[in-house]
Amino acid sequence: MVKNYNDLFTIVSFHISRRVMKSILPSAKTLSFALAFAIKQLSFLFIILFCFCGHLFAAVKPVYKHKDKSVKKIDYPARGHYGKKTNISQTQSGVTPPMVSYGGSRTFVEGVAITDITPAASGVAAQAYNNTPVSLGSGFARPHGIALDHAGNIYVADVNNSAVKKIPIGGGATVTFATGFSSPARVAVDTAGSLFVTDQTNTLYKVPANGGAGSPFGSGWSFPTTVGVDAKENIFVASGGFVQELYGGTGSPHYLGSASILNPIDLALDSAGNVFVADYGGGGVIREILGSNHSVVNLKSGFQNLN
Repeated sequence: MVKNYNDLFTIVSFHISRRVMKSILPSAKTLSFALAFAIKQLSFLFIILFCFCGHLFAAVKPVYKHKDKSVKKIDYPARGHYGKKTNISQTQSGVTPPMVSYGGSRTFVEGVAITDITPAASGVAAQAYNNTPVSLGSGFARPHGIALDHAGNIYVADVNNSAVKKIPIGGGATVTFATGFSSPARVAVDTAGSLFVTDQTNTLYKVPANGGAGSPFGSGWSFPTTVGVDAKENIFVASGGFVQELYGGTGSPHYLGSASILNPIDLALDSAGNVFVADYGGGGVIREILGSNHSVVNLKSGFQNLN
């Protein structure tokens, strides 16, 4: 019985030597032929040893310990594909997962307000918001309409100062951005940064993106109360009991909706082209002018003091 590789090597070597001697001595072949035959037999032996050693090393599965105290185990295939790593798995230790707990059970009573539940947490970052009002700017005298540009700057129609003021993004000192108004009411900003300001003196003003004095924009307005600009640069103005639109900010305005909008005082736009109007007349109604056919839909009524 072969107990180990040393015994196997001895047996194989003995048989090869015996075969070599039988082939050389009785036949009296030349020395060169004998050497060639011996080399052929030894090559056969090396192939056998290579196969056994390959299977022996393939069965080894090392385990490495890293500095971060994690253990990484690499499994090699039992046969063939030598040197190729497969089935890699890693288990890490020493990492504390976040934990949130709300304590024990609570009893709720009908008709009694439920108090806030504050969780106990570990490994969780603090909340990134608060509900405490923060003062962004000062120096206004009856601030009215407000708008933001794409950069985040804030523009405020300051009625009693007859100006539009700007609060830079991130806070900072409030500056006078535009002048030349009588009673500015609402503000809108287009994609280029130009401002449109309704004035209660039957005028719509346009202010360049770098500020300065506003200049009258369009004509025929009757007590314009509010203004909006969509992404296509269409301008919407509530004037004379109607909502009017200037396509691309040029040409003559055309009417949207119908006379059912009695006293529009504010509006908002969505990305689909719909216009939402706060109508002070008719008992205080929020109406929608559909962008598809300009028909008017009453969304909600019963509001008071919409202005």
